[in-house]
Amino acid sequence: MLDERTGTVLIELVRFRARARLEQRKGEMQVGVGGHQLSQAGLLKDLSCGGAIRRSLVGHGRFFGLACSRGEQIRGQLDGWWTNRGLTGTWESRARTPDPPASGLLREPATIPTVELDGTKAAALDATLEAYASSLRSAGEDYAAATLAYTHRIHGLWRQVVRMLPVPVGSAVLDVGTGFGMLPFELAANVEVEVEGVDLEPRFVEHAVNLRARFVVDGLLADPSRIGFTVADACALPFADRSFDLLFMREVVQFVPDPVAAMREACRVLRPGGFACVGDTDDQLRITWPPPSPALSRLVDAVSAVQHAQGGDRQSGRKLTSYLRSADFRINSLVVLPEAQHRLVGPEDTERTLVIEQLRAVRSRVLATGLVDPQRFDADLAELEAEEPFEEFRLNGRIIALAQRPLPA
Repeated sequence: MLDERTGTVLIELVRFRARARLEQRKGEMQVGVGGHQLSQAGLLKDLSCGGAIRRSLVGHGRFFGLACSRGEQIRGQLDGWWTNRGLTGTWESRARTPDPPASGLLREPATIPTVELDGTKAAALDATLEAYASSLRSAGEDYAAATLAYTHRIHGLWRQVVRMLPVPVGSAVLDVGTGFGMLPFELAANVEVEVEGVDLEPRFVEHAVNLRARFVVDGLLADPSRIGFTVADACALPFADRSFDLLFMREVVQFVPDPVAAMREACRVLRPGGFACVGDTDDQLRITWPPPSPALSRLVDAVSAVQHAQGGDRQSGRKLTSYLRSADFRINSLVVLPEAQHRLVGPEDTERTLVIEQLRAVRSRVLATGLVDPQRFDADLAELEAEEPFEEFRLNGRIIALAQRPLPA
């Protein structure tokens, strides 16, 4: 899948050009996850490629811990990207009974309907978001426009995950750290669900409400009352116990001073048997070539130090499952969602623009810590802004965990 404008390649963990033979055993096609043969976790039996290769595949038509159920043996010949297009049937969680039962590992298999994303609606949603970003730039709200453009790109990566999540009609869904509300809009446009989005930043919630009105005008949301937005803290959610069937928390944990408290709140508002889909970054899963300039490295280190001093953590991805277990969740599945790019870094690059706007926005907070010399910070920022365009390879990975609030014993 290639974005011609940015050269972004969305890697679904494995790209291979081989003729693949898919074997279904006992009426199920089972797919490997995370680069392992996860038969010990009950997630797969076999994927044979060229007779011997076991690979991890994520995206269109598959999700960690979910397997496509068929009543017949399937043999497919595929070349290039592996997808399940053309395969019909229900999806079901493949999981073993925890041994011992109290281990909190994978849950019992259960049939779960998943999301069908309409490509036409996705394109219309994207067009509205791009138009709104342009209006923000015209209004001089460069930081908001850059944030929207960046999070819009990240949401594009998440679509492959959303397609494989358990979202039955009538579900109640909560998006913690909703930002501009992209996930609630996407879900409500494709499934009859009730969605609430919360964010700590009032301005983001205001933008989400404005976008909701636009989507109604564009005909993407037939019933806007099914989507609500509220300013709220992840550690103090304004909802009653057992209110939701599914909860998202994307790119939030890295900013939360007490991640376990946030997970406990998530568990509280989920109904027994409900799912939490939690994803975040981990800086040690980021690789670039050429390496960042000394100026950018110093600026990033300064901002990271401030984030850490405020209780944030840029290595939160590896800790997600520990936080979830501390809140008594059972871990259903776990995956790395990678993104690889070869891109031109220059004035038109959305992420570069956002980085510069963020650095400007946090300057006073960074300098207030006394950890950075003001002249050094300003000189580095000026150097970054004056950089000549250059080509860069980048690989980045996000950790995504699907966890379940246990059913009563």
